[in-house]
Amino acid sequence: MLQKNYDFRLFHKVAPEFTSWLKQAAVETKSGFELSETFSQECRSRRIILPRITVIERLCADARVSAEHEVIDLIHSRLDEEMKEKLKKFLGDKTDGRLTIHGWLKRFEAGHNSADVNRLLDKLEYLQELVIPESLLEGLPAHRVIWLRQQGEAYYADGLRDINEKRRLAILAVCAIEWRAMICDAVLETHDRIVGKLFSSCKRMRDEQLVNQKKFAAETLSSFASLSQKLLKGHHENASVIEVIQDPEALKTLMLNAQALTKKLGSDALGFVLEGYPKFRRYTQRMLQRVTFRGNQASQSLLEAIDLLKKLNLSDKPHKEDLKSDFANAQWKKKLGRRPDRKIWETAILFIIRDCLRSRDIWVSDSRIYRDTKQQLLSVCQAE
Repeated sequence: MLQKNYDFRLFHKVAPEFTSWLKQAAVETKSGFELSETFSQECRSRRIILPRITVIERLCADARVSAEHEVIDLIHSRLDEEMKEKLKKFLGDKTDGRLTIHGWLKRFEAGHNSADVNRLLDKLEYLQELVIPESLLEGLPAHRVIWLRQQGEAYYADGLRDINEKRRLAILAVCAIEWRAMICDAVLETHDRIVGKLFSSCKRMRDEQLVNQKKFAAETLSSFASLSQKLLKGHHENASVIEVIQDPEALKTLMLNAQALTKKLGSDALGFVLEGYPKFRRYTQRMLQRVTFRGNQASQSLLEAIDLLKKLNLSDKPHKEDLKSDFANAQWKKKLGRRPDRKIWETAILFIIRDCLRSRDIWVSDSRIYRDTKQQLLSVCQAE
């Protein structure tokens, strides 16, 4: 009746053309359950009578296996001989005579200090010098890439050696691309933590300074109160200033103490940031060379400052021109002044890099967390 009255067709009559569609659907879907649901919906839309559940299970299982092979073949076909030789070293070469390159690379996480950043940068430099292009993964669904990367992370070197070469190289290629971005993110996250830790330390030093000045402030205020009483009494008695202020040197000392105290009480946390400058110098030169920042129109002054800082780091000659502070916010501009010192100018750049990455005013192309917001948005068809 379905065939006669509603123009439905039996599945076995359209099986060949449907199998081709199912294979592509298997590439796009994340699980067998999702694929079986997609299969049923497609049958209804094409007016095809659903086969038995066992047939659907078998077809979906075969399609998923074929999809895996298709993804592997696609990635492998994009690898040239030079790339293959580099990837083979992941399992052949060792870093310390014991741990393979693969085992060394896959163990990483964001740290808390400059030594952690340098260890991450060692791995980032190695992966960048492999020059495995991200275009190898072009057109592949994100979940397929994640699935291959997770296989590379789950396998030990011996396990990878046991699988066929085509699959092994595809997994290693995905790992090389994905780990490069993930390690870059770990470098930037560690830098974020170092900046945050330094700023907290600066605020703590500022607060401790204020506590230490409490007694000095009380003595200074008491002295000014006593002086005020003498001046008011002298004014009431029409006495001259010379009669009231018998020790001008003591008054001058009191004035200088008050000025110094006012300056200390009005200081902010940024007054102590140079305490962390040696920590920054241990890793930021390498970080700026290995991480390429991009940004919107509002961040161009910061990007120009970063480029200038990179040039200064590579040059032994001092910079004779004034260092511009257009990239700085109001708080930092006050600290930098008109002609900032190199150290405080460099520190300001490193702090503002952290802030602009958080606000997405700047981003890193080879990243997953800190990439351009437009690249993170879903396409119209995916959103629908």
